[in-house]
Amino acid sequence: MPLTSDQVREILSPHPLAIAIYNNLVDFFGNGFLVEKQVTGSQSTFVFDIDPYPLVFKKVVACVVVDAGNVPASLTHELLHLKLGSLGFPRLYGINNVDPILSAGQVQVIYTQLSNVVDHDIFLDEFLATGLPRGDFLRRMSKRENPEELISVLKDSRIKGLPKKYARPRYYFEYLKTWITGNHLHNLEDLEIANRLEAGAREWLDPMGTDLERIRQWFQIGAHRSPETYVESSNHLLGILGLPPATFYHLERSISGQIMAVL
Repeated sequence: MPLTSDQVREILSPHPLAIAIYNNLVDFFGNGFLVEKQVTGSQSTFVFDIDPYPLVFKKVVACVVVDAGNVPASLTHELLHLKLGSLGFPRLYGINNVDPILSAGQVQVIYTQLSNVVDHDIFLDEFLATGLPRGDFLRRMSKRENPEELISVLKDSRIKGLPKKYARPRYYFEYLKTWITGNHLHNLEDLEIANRLEAGAREWLDPMGTDLERIRQWFQIGAHRSPETYVESSNHLLGILGLPPATFYHLERSISGQIMAVL
């Protein structure tokens, strides 16, 4: 169910900077921007609704669960995902080629979640600038991955003599997701799990810890925080994870105000 502009501004009223984010999206996307209320559901989300063939922009949507608590934080979080598109940050379009080491479903999950996590690293500071608490930045919807189970799967694959490329993508992604989330939320439990995953990687995959250090350096360098270097930087990270490069599109607004999706 769509929310009116007045309803959205009422939700965000304690946080004027969050209202400014909403207003900027209205100005950029016009009628191609909706905020929808979900009465039931597990978590708020966002959508870039794009026809892939031919590439045509349809709309962007922020969907907020209104009975889940922390509604201003959840809505602001989803608005910030959409704001990146309005700022020219490339959005994931497709995968150039998929190595059969992973199923199509596994690849889609990793690429989608990775794009989400990278977005978080870009807009965390703006979220905090609204006055919303760090602890509300993310709402954990599932149990943390059991590091011992992940390490056991890694160990079994290495004992069976399978090439490292079969174990590397998912294991490194779980490390990345846990480590960066722990840093974003200042959550010691996540950081302890990341340390355990690193120990497992050193034992069975990367004795010198070189790859995980490259992941940490990637975030520290921060080339993903600029639209101009986002694609090259993102594909570099995919390479560290042992995944093929992706294709991205970006949004532009014409002189007439039409939003276009461009490869």
